[in-house]
Amino acid sequence: LFPGHPLGYSILGTRQSVKKTDLKTLLDFYNTHYCCDNIVIAAAGHIDHQNLLDLVQTHFHFPESPFGEQTLPVVDFGKGQIWRPARNSQAHLCLGVPGVAYQDPRKFDLLVLNTLLGGGMGSRLFQNIREEHGIAYNIYSFFDFHQQCGLFGVYLGTDARNLKKATDLLYAELEAVAADPIDAQELAETQSQLKGNLVLGLESTAARMNRLAMLEIYQKEFRPVDSVIEQINRVSRESLYHTARELLAPEQFLQVVLSPRE
Repeated sequence: LFPGHPLGYSILGTRQSVKKTDLKTLLDFYNTHYCCDNIVIAAAGHIDHQNLLDLVQTHFHFPESPFGEQTLPVVDFGKGQIWRPARNSQAHLCLGVPGVAYQDPRKFDLLVLNTLLGGGMGSRLFQNIREEHGIAYNIYSFFDFHQQCGLFGVYLGTDARNLKKATDLLYAELEAVAADPIDAQELAETQSQLKGNLVLGLESTAARMNRLAMLEIYQKEFRPVDSVIEQINRVSRESLYHTARELLAPEQFLQVVLSPRE
């Protein structure tokens, strides 16, 4: 989906890149990126702010050199179909389309769309392909937000003999949600589920800490959960419909299949 762009690289690197990494390379990277201008330290729980500052100053010594932000290349999204052979009877399909960036106002439409299509056992894809037709081991949708762009995708696991039928059903659901606005009751139920998932997902201290860090990195400010819930409530049938039409255009799809036969 991100050919030739850092977002498409493996975080672990390659055999070649790992082999040629030496101490000087690591130190240069540390001194360039782990500096005061480029570090966010987040904490949550029963802590004292001043005590946290004292601990950070005692145990961390980051270079004070200014951080020169790197200019990333423009994202050129990949499209089309890719097939790779598998040695078993299972087939795995992953469908990806360009999403929206973290600061894009359509982000909340995409959050609702993800919940509607594949965000749990009550979602359209799960109910249709797994429950009604019984031809998917697993199916769900997912998303990711970055500074420049984002992605939206669907994963489907099925018996290779059912791959075509499952794929046809998947595309039919994507086409349906982009064809007409959903009814008001389904929108309200989807929004309610999304808001519930949001609150439950922040029950752990680690989740709250991660959220604080993400907000500081991407938005440079704190946003209370209530403001996010308000944005979710503002998603309308029309805005969701227009976002679905923009993102789920068939010409933007990248389909990757791992299957014993093409």
